[in-house]
Amino acid sequence: MNFYTEVKEGLFIAWDAIRANKLRSILTTLGIVIGVVTVTLMGTAIDGLNRAFLRSISMLGADVLYVSRTSWFIDSYEEWLKVRDRHDITLAQVRELEKQMTLARAIAPFVDSRRPVKYKNRNSSSVTVIGTTEQFQFTSGSAVAQGRFLTAEEADGGRPVCVIGFDVATNLFQLGPALGNKIKVGQQDFEVVGVLEKQGNFLGHFNLDNQVIIPVKQFLSGIWHDPDFEIQVKVADLKSLEDAKEELRGVMRKIRHVPPGKEDDFAINQQENFISTFNRVAGTIATAGLFITGLSLFVGGIGIMNIMF
Repeated sequence: MNFYTEVKEGLFIAWDAIRANKLRSILTTLGIVIGVVTVTLMGTAIDGLNRAFLRSISMLGADVLYVSRTSWFIDSYEEWLKVRDRHDITLAQVRELEKQMTLARAIAPFVDSRRPVKYKNRNSSSVTVIGTTEQFQFTSGSAVAQGRFLTAEEADGGRPVCVIGFDVATNLFQLGPALGNKIKVGQQDFEVVGVLEKQGNFLGHFNLDNQVIIPVKQFLSGIWHDPDFEIQVKVADLKSLEDAKEELRGVMRKIRHVPPGKEDDFAINQQENFISTFNRVAGTIATAGLFITGLSLFVGGIGIMNIMF
């Protein structure tokens, strides 16, 4: 009975305090609501960001290593000054790597540029044109929906053929057949031999369906004569990824004539680089969200104390 009376009196006191301090009560409630909503929204946002990121990052392939002149992520101006004068990676170096690597399943040169693409009176502006070889199908995981991919003979001989992305095929040919037709890439004509399956965007930015893949020899002769290549290396066995990475590093140092004791003049990037960078960014976002949430709840708590006392 005493407990019931105390609860009843406590509720009356609380109600009287709320009625006597209407504005303060509203502001306090608002602070608490903002805090709770912020916690919920922050958790939902980070969870959605994680899922979207993991979907995109899976396109890189856990078993693929990417050799480039510089790292994907340069953290400081001093680091950029250190790497800016490195020599480009050349196609000859790619060919030499293909001969010497033993733990790789596929090795593909990669270079790209933006060019307009045209078929009759239909145009696609700013399409990503990729110069590579038949090995790119394995390193990139690209799947062909119609036709076929480049052959080794086409990649080596430079026959003007191409494989186009889903959006390029849709924009240029709409519902008509794409295979066997010739499209103009920049100022060159290329016969369409394949159409890729729809892939979507990478990290919401790079449209993987807005691309045209051509033989690397054709790229060098008509698009860009002296580019800086990236090399994509798909390892033979994911379990031997670290061994393959060490072999790759040693072979690249030999090919690029890096003296013993000197730093590498190239970078080996992989899926893990993106994951570690994303985790740092997501951690910063979560910390900021927790601070805002804590501040809202703290303000709400002070308001409650002012009302009650």
